[in-house]
Amino acid sequence: MLKLGRLVSLFGAAVLLPLPASTISAQGAGACAYEEPAWSPDGSRLLFSSMRDGDFEIYSVRRSGRDLQRLTNHPASESVAAWSPDGRLIVFVSNREGASTLYLMNSRGNDVRLLSADIGRASSPAWSPDGRTMLFEGRYGENRDLFRVDANGRNVERLTTHAANDFRPAPSPNGEWIAFNSKRSGTYQIHLMASDGATVEQLTHGASNSASPSWSPDGRRIAFMSDRGGNEDIYVMTLGDTSVARLTTDPAVDRAPRWSPDGRDIAFLSNRGGRPGLYLMSSDGSKQVLVIEGCADPAGGDHGGPVPTRS
Repeated sequence: MLKLGRLVSLFGAAVLLPLPASTISAQGAGACAYEEPAWSPDGSRLLFSSMRDGDFEIYSVRRSGRDLQRLTNHPASESVAAWSPDGRLIVFVSNREGASTLYLMNSRGNDVRLLSADIGRASSPAWSPDGRTMLFEGRYGENRDLFRVDANGRNVERLTTHAANDFRPAPSPNGEWIAFNSKRSGTYQIHLMASDGATVEQLTHGASNSASPSWSPDGRRIAFMSDRGGNEDIYVMTLGDTSVARLTTDPAVDRAPRWSPDGRDIAFLSNRGGRPGLYLMSSDGSKQVLVIEGCADPAGGDHGGPVPTRS
């Protein structure tokens, strides 16, 4: 068993295939759905995917909600994007050649290329802290497992082989651990394993579901979404003890938390007011503010309407 007290000391020295509908609601279903925010390495911008222009495309926006840029423009579904640690590349999921798998493009949305023909059906990509490899969720048959691949698309390595579905991997900031979701216990819970896949421990428990882990930059805490309070909200657990803090209490669905690189803020998705959107809050749950929402905005501007593809 992993010793979480030891994990904390180690970190102190140095953390799309969507969830099944029965687990966490598909927030923003319909023409304006939003998916999977991701921070730029400098914390100035956020990536997200949205159907705001008719089909799932990838966008970038300043944390202020301004300077919205559309990075992809393809009839296929483009989603679940993540910046490389050096900010030069973006990995994303697309079904532009059939099955959903991983593609790369530069930070301006150009030079799109297939990561590897050896990966097959894949989603939920996550860069390693050093940018040399990526984790991803692969699906072969009806089962989902976690894999690692070099950033050049070579050396695909399978990390989990459990009969239950394993998905949404999140590497720790020091690269030594991987948080992920699994239904190994009968409900969807967050698990932790060593980076080589050798040792696994369940972090959340109970009849409720917990999902979408995101590490704090110091590796001491994990933000996640859960329906444990009767509604889908965002929580933070502290590794090394049993403390869990609830950050959101809005009756809307709050999900997909992503910690900012400086640790001060958490981006998340919500359908507050009946309109799906991207939000920010301080890491203690205070100062919850809208970044961008919806599709069509009668007034035009940064918060709606078709967005030109970035040139």
